[in-house]
Amino acid sequence: AKAALGNGKWFVLLDGGTNCKKSATGRKMFANISKEFSNKIKFAVVAGSIGVYKLPAGTLLLFVGEGAQRFVEFKDEASEANICHFLWYYVAETEVSLNRFEEGVRAYTRALTAKSVPEVHSKLASVLHQRLRDIPTSVIHYDKALQLFDGAVQLKEEWHVQYMAGNAYLTLGYQEKAQRHYARASELNPTFASADREAAIAATVMSNYTLAEFHLRRALARSENDVDALTELAALLLGKIALA
Repeated sequence: AKAALGNGKWFVLLDGGTNCKKSATGRKMFANISKEFSNKIKFAVVAGSIGVYKLPAGTLLLFVGEGAQRFVEFKDEASEANICHFLWYYVAETEVSLNRFEEGVRAYTRALTAKSVPEVHSKLASVLHQRLRDIPTSVIHYDKALQLFDGAVQLKEEWHVQYMAGNAYLTLGYQEKAQRHYARASELNPTFASADREAAIAATVMSNYTLAEFHLRRALARSENDVDALTELAALLLGKIALA
């Protein structure tokens, strides 16, 4: 049925009539998908264009509840899985922005159920790790993000994901895994001293003081004003002197 847009968030199909294949496909998908989003997003089929925008029939638009000019066009292949992923990802981002982290986790999970995407695994891992402190589950999603990543633009700043995965594994007591992630982060971003500083902590826990010293010296070479690295290196060298 055709509908006029009211308040709230809307996912809209621009209807081209009964002879438009895209419109017919869109109407069928709307009927299947709309129940999944109940009170989160409303669905509408609208005849013609939206406002001043002259968009072709079959176009799918997400109106984010901030006026008729604020919308995001759905540009992926129109399938139920792609649309569900797109909408649940939007819901997740909204929930997280409002500090409703558990709701955000549920929405990210629904998005990933529809389509497994590295960037979304990374964002879910970050919320689990940094906001909810569910570190065992976070490493599953860090690993999945890095496993699925093939160099495409779907995973921004891989070095940072590697670094955060290292931090999570270090907290869980997996020093060797942490070292591997820190090494990759350092390789991808040679100016990032924190990866070396954290790698030094992992090496110290493993009683590999030579490796710890290497990482601390490299951290200082990359960031000479890194007070933490300087303090840790001084403590390490004083410990060596005491044991000599």
